[in-house]
Amino acid sequence: RLTSTRTMGLLHIPRSLLACARGYYRRKVAPAAAAGEDIAIGISPFHPHTYDGRVGIFDVDGYAHMNNAAYLTHAELARWQMSAENGSLDNMLNQKIAFIVTGQAIRYRREIGPLFKAFQISTFVSGIDDRHLWLYHTFHNPEAGSGSGGGKNKLGPPLAQILLQSVVTKNGKVMRPSKYLADVYGANEDTIDKLTKMHEDELLVQKKFQFGELESILRESASRSQ
Repeated sequence: RLTSTRTMGLLHIPRSLLACARGYYRRKVAPAAAAGEDIAIGISPFHPHTYDGRVGIFDVDGYAHMNNAAYLTHAELARWQMSAENGSLDNMLNQKIAFIVTGQAIRYRREIGPLFKAFQISTFVSGIDDRHLWLYHTFHNPEAGSGSGGGKNKLGPPLAQILLQSVVTKNGKVMRPSKYLADVYGANEDTIDKLTKMHEDELLVQKKFQFGELESILRESASRSQ
């Protein structure tokens, strides 16, 4: 098991670096925010980040479809690419800020395959509270959208959905998400207010509430097993 973990780590690190390199390249050839935009890619459901992926040889199961764990891997790669593309990665490194995933809920809707099948992941910050920052990933067929910032393009039915809960730390202490968005992304007060109220998408409000209920149940179960 230790050997397997080391092998996966050796595979994952180059993939993460490659995702960052793609983000930096896209930022160079097509700036993350168009002229006049005051919001970074991924900080609005109307301005999502788009990750172009392909089912790799290490992603498939015995049926040549992408296995369940690979969805989470590609979602992480999408976040690496987004952070490099919208400039937040540089700011986080300079300010010694860390992004930490504390929970994820995933819904698989349709298989992605076979091997080398192309797909896209749309990612955006769906809301914040006093402690947590929430991201929403949706997997789609590539013909559904066309590039980062493609919020005006109509996406097809999702192949999978991920609701992610996270915290952000600076020097080992949890930051308020509103301060993180202002310091790292340069988000204005209006954007932060919208994300706090989460009124962009009522369904996401319901998902966040249900996610919180599930976390409470799991927390109670964990305390009983100690």
